[in-house]
Amino acid sequence: MIELRVDKVYDIDLKNLLVHPRPKIIYTLRDKSIGENERLNLFTSAIDSKVDFIDIDIEMLTANMQKLIKYAKEKNTKVILSYHNFEKTPDELPKIYNKLKLYSPDYIKIACYANDIGDNIKIFKLLKQKKNETSKLIAFCMGEKGEISRILSPKFGSAITYASLKPELETAEGQIPVQQLESVYNYHQINPDTKIFGLVGNPVKQSQGIYTHNRVFKYNRLNAVYVNFLVDKFPKFIKEYKPIITGLSITKPFKEVAIKFLDEISEEVKEIGAVNTIIKKNNKLFGYNTDAMALMSLLPENLSRKTVAVLGTGGAARSAIYSAIKKKANVIVFGRDQIKAKNLAKHFGCEYDKLSNIPNHKFKVLINATSVGMMPDYTDSPVDEKILKQGMLVVDFVYNPAITRLLIFAKSKGCDIIKGLDIFKKQASLQRNFFRRAILDE
Repeated sequence: MIELRVDKVYDIDLKNLLVHPRPKIIYTLRDKSIGENERLNLFTSAIDSKVDFIDIDIEMLTANMQKLIKYAKEKNTKVILSYHNFEKTPDELPKIYNKLKLYSPDYIKIACYANDIGDNIKIFKLLKQKKNETSKLIAFCMGEKGEISRILSPKFGSAITYASLKPELETAEGQIPVQQLESVYNYHQINPDTKIFGLVGNPVKQSQGIYTHNRVFKYNRLNAVYVNFLVDKFPKFIKEYKPIITGLSITKPFKEVAIKFLDEISEEVKEIGAVNTIIKKNNKLFGYNTDAMALMSLLPENLSRKTVAVLGTGGAARSAIYSAIKKKANVIVFGRDQIKAKNLAKHFGCEYDKLSNIPNHKFKVLINATSVGMMPDYTDSPVDEKILKQGMLVVDFVYNPAITRLLIFAKSKGCDIIKGLDIFKKQASLQRNFFRRAILDE
């Protein structure tokens, strides 16, 4: 199905365009500067040319346009009556739906801008409430925080979702290229029984999780989908989304705060104070840390009496410190925020110092647990290359790009390296085992 935006295309040969075989076409125009007579003529011509659908915005619905709806039905052209809000997702969506329903369209379209990830829940609830109405509902959120409503539309019952033909050809913010919907999210396999998994963080754009997890779901024929949740406030998110999710990956800045909302946590989460995997079972939330499991499997077996420098004070740093201590290493935490570094060192019983003082210390292993060097700032390094010495082991949690500036420096100095991509692949594999069991247990 293709939406033809007449106000975006000029010199249309509608007669030839509508020759079969062809996909079904939605004919619409949104330009308010087009006069009513011209708009009526354009829509009437489309109906007479046997277009499949016309889409009329409620703001353009005059008495004459109401007559046009009747004429379209007489000619067997389906009518979509639409409401757009490019600023917010209002609370009164059911009232808006009922207002549009008064004109008896075949389809009602409601598209609103998502300022918060929770705005999608308003859309999902509306779809559930109106699933048995005679006017079929098309509903989704626009913007990056609304992307999930487009992906999950088959699960919640939206009659249509809107995608762009190619990247950078979007006609609305948040549209996803159709090829990505199909190849990454397995869109046509999503149904009301599909289990929802996803990454919770801010930012989430650079994550590879949507590719790795969805590929595995498809290969193993698991009825599940993995999406990105761009979240501002974790407490609000988990309250709103707990009823619909089966499992979550947690990334910065929520690896620590998320623990407060879990019913049970694993031993490593208790010791680390950070979680990166959440599973829902019997309406309870269970937390695990596959970052630490992954890093421990990649580090040398015995780091006894060796000094490990850990850069950072967040959730990844906690996993790094925990893993190094389990390997019998002496750990020094380096952070820009001295209070956070001090508190972290106190928690694990290790040393700490300012990041700027790192040249004054000797160490055999360096672990970057910050986001410095991550795309798009791939030319940055958390430390100067001068502190790297031959024979050191350098570990970088950043996996996009696969070879960071820090790792380029390390290789040039003759250091051994562990790539963030290797950590990610290992932890994702461990995480998938949790996800798979969660799907099979439900």
